[in-house]
Amino acid sequence: MSILVQKGRMGCAVMQWDEQRILLLEGVALEQAGTDAVPAVEPNSTDDGDQSEADRAAGLGEDHHDLFQMLILQYRPETILIPAQAGDTIVDSLERSAWLVGSRIQTRPLNDFSFAIASVQLKALLNEADDVQEEQGGAEQRARSYAAALRLSSRIDLVRSQISGDRDMPHRVNIEVLFLDSVLGVPEDTIQALSIFDQESHASIHAPKGREGLSVMTLLSLNSSRPTLRRWLMFPLRTADEIQERLDAVEALTRDDEHQQLADVRTQLSALANVPRLVAAMLKGLSSLSSWDKLNKSCTAMLRVVALLEHLERGRSRLLQKLQHRVDITVIEELVQQINGAIDWEDRGIDVQLDELREAYAGLPDLLDRVALDLRREPAFSASSSLHVVYFPQIGYLIVVPTGDPVLLDQDPTLAHQFSSDNSIYLKNDKMADLDEHLGDLASFIVDREIELLEGLQELLSGSAQSLLRAAEAMMQLDCLMAFARAASLYDYSRPRIVAEPKLVLQGCRHPLKELSDDSFVPNDIYLCSGHGIDPASIDRRASTVGEEGQSDEANSVLIVTGANSSGKSCLLQQAGLAVFMAHCGSFVPADEAEIGIFDKILTRMKQDESLASEGSSFAKELRQLSRALSASTRRSLVLLDEVGKGCRADDGAGLFCAAITEFLYRHEACPIVLSATHHLQAITHVLPTTLPLSVGHMQTVLVSPSSSSAGDGDGAGDGPEEHLTFLYRLRPGLATASFAAHCAALSGVPAHVVERAREMIRDGAAAACRLPPDVEERLRDEEAIARAFVELDLDAIRGRMAWRDVAAEIARALEDTSLL
Repeated sequence: MSILVQKGRMGCAVMQWDEQRILLLEGVALEQAGTDAVPAVEPNSTDDGDQSEADRAAGLGEDHHDLFQMLILQYRPETILIPAQAGDTIVDSLERSAWLVGSRIQTRPLNDFSFAIASVQLKALLNEADDVQEEQGGAEQRARSYAAALRLSSRIDLVRSQISGDRDMPHRVNIEVLFLDSVLGVPEDTIQALSIFDQESHASIHAPKGREGLSVMTLLSLNSSRPTLRRWLMFPLRTADEIQERLDAVEALTRDDEHQQLADVRTQLSALANVPRLVAAMLKGLSSLSSWDKLNKSCTAMLRVVALLEHLERGRSRLLQKLQHRVDITVIEELVQQINGAIDWEDRGIDVQLDELREAYAGLPDLLDRVALDLRREPAFSASSSLHVVYFPQIGYLIVVPTGDPVLLDQDPTLAHQFSSDNSIYLKNDKMADLDEHLGDLASFIVDREIELLEGLQELLSGSAQSLLRAAEAMMQLDCLMAFARAASLYDYSRPRIVAEPKLVLQGCRHPLKELSDDSFVPNDIYLCSGHGIDPASIDRRASTVGEEGQSDEANSVLIVTGANSSGKSCLLQQAGLAVFMAHCGSFVPADEAEIGIFDKILTRMKQDESLASEGSSFAKELRQLSRALSASTRRSLVLLDEVGKGCRADDGAGLFCAAITEFLYRHEACPIVLSATHHLQAITHVLPTTLPLSVGHMQTVLVSPSSSSAGDGDGAGDGPEEHLTFLYRLRPGLATASFAAHCAALSGVPAHVVERAREMIRDGAAAACRLPPDVEERLRDEEAIARAFVELDLDAIRGRMAWRDVAAEIARALEDTSLL
């Protein structure tokens, strides 16, 4: 296994020798250090500039340790390779996780993680010189498409050194995607397609990071819980018990009869500072009065939250009980008492010695003025125009006279010149020495006493750091649960029923983001269950249509959604994916009722990056997404396909769409749940066999004309310019037979003459499709004449006059009269 963390993203490669494959983990975005990150805390740690800089350059945040541990426990590698420039935080986290499975860690030069070097060495190692040019492009595109920030050359050198006689070199190594078993797999293109995160550029060039746009993150987040919430959304759960625990906690936090107590909890949580980062800085000696004040207020808020939780009805939520027990009340109370006992926030009386020093320091100006008045009466300064006595910390008390004024040194043998400035001369005599002895360096005394008092707090904080961090993590998790509960109450979400079988049953399902911008959002129903592909034992199953309430008589695994452009097909796919995603995060879902199984990943062929920096055409990117959906999906996967084959010729795209659908169905019991939106209407009716076990529905539209109105299921060829298309956004049974592209163009502002010309070309094209070639028309007319002549024969009369042999001759003579034979 190799791991590389750079610029806030982590890549990983796993070499499975026996299976002859390399698994690449898609680049995972970690929390950015220095922004919302929570750095690791080591008590009494020192600030190592080089390693801290390495961690900051890597963009390392708080979620790295859990990710490292999941990867290592899942694959149990013999050796873990990391770059030599990896920071101490990365190395420490890997060492703790590697110790659990007996893995050893090796460092390699950073240049060994170069993709170009890795690809060359990999081909040389596999001895595939003949296929270098052919394989280089494909392997490079696949590796880059999987965001393989990790490079492979370090692993190749290690493999070469471990080759022995009893282990044959593989002739070919497959490159595949790596998914974690303990979390729901959500690739980066799925995150973009479902708008889970939406990082926008900040208007200010001085901003350290971008801002979050309209996304699931902004929908659910509270300011204080953003780092933990982002980690929860990055790694949705796959264990039913853990999901149920979160759902129980969210349900307990949405009780109407405890609204005031929950509001008080939310208020206290908002008072929490970023405790892990604050403690890390204070343990390094970077504390100040404001930092101790923040820590004191945060600890007080934690104690109040625990007290409020005692009064809540939380008996049904084990997670809330666990979070409460993670807060060590005794340790935090002692820390608060010691802070308040050592730091004078407002009044005096905290420390008598410190109060006396501050009182003496406050009266020092008046005392020095009186001493200066006495010195002016002495003969040594009788000729000086002015005289002052000043105090410099660490230097002491000095007499100051203007430059050029005479000072009679012979009148005071103890006078000694100390130093001069442009305007003044600084002197010291026995009286100044007496002040140094009796008053002393007051400013330094005060600082020393303050440091002495704070050292006790520092020692207490060092011993309480781990308990404090556990309590802070519990509070951040509680804040996330409160955010889920607030969203459930505010947006009328319902609790999903989590079942072991991978199924998706949604009644009144809504899109959590689009419904915020549309007050009249129309919900829909979805009823699908995995594992219902083509059964060779019962191949006569017929395709079903979506029932009146969005369900079929028998649950299928594949739903094909058709309909006009802008009718809500893509939105339906997105809301299905978001319902599954939010349920696996432990949140309520935007639906009236929901029954959701445990999925292993959500794969999409929807949005794609159109940046010039990305490689390949739009169609090539679409095919890569489709390839991943086909190769990585299992029975427990949710696959969302939006207009497969739209980037090529209609017939080619239709073939690609039909092939993809049948590929999923032919997996039989391994068929995943597939929702596909398409405009390939003719392919569904003429290419896909009617025996396929799939559901077909369309998004309903109404075409209104001055004389009549009709449901939008015509062919759209004869629509007049005065007709108006209304979208109902409701999923209904059957196949749509028109896309109403001309109407959508008119609604989008395309000039009227262009739209009318499009309608004319549609009608001309339909008429041309109905006309037959001249030779075919002539042959059909001849065949029709023969048929009519045969029908007009009186066979009974002919049979009565002659034998059957003569009947055939009589029929031949009759047909000859038609001049066709």
